[in-house]
Amino acid sequence: MKDRLILVAFYPPAQDDPWLNRLVASVDGPSCHVELAFPESLFAQSKDNKSMDAVFFHFGGNVEIVQKWYSKDTYKLFYVPVSSQQ
Repeated sequence: MKDRLILVAFYPPAQDDPWLNRLVASVDGPSCHVELAFPESLFAQSKDNKSMDAVFFHFGGNVEIVQKWYSKDTYKLFYVPVSSQQ
């Protein structure tokens, strides 16, 4: 039984994004990075019901878990259903 979702969010950079994002997308695009988010986590219970735990890292940086929300106007979003056991 699938009872949870994982959000996979691909970020295709806009024309005014930093040059490194645009370079990455031009070499291995159309996205320059991807993030994982967990809509059914603790943060998903916030008032706007859009916030969720997101896992990401910056080049040369640490992996972070932050509260974030995603817009389908900015990201290419894919929801992957998983079971609690998975």
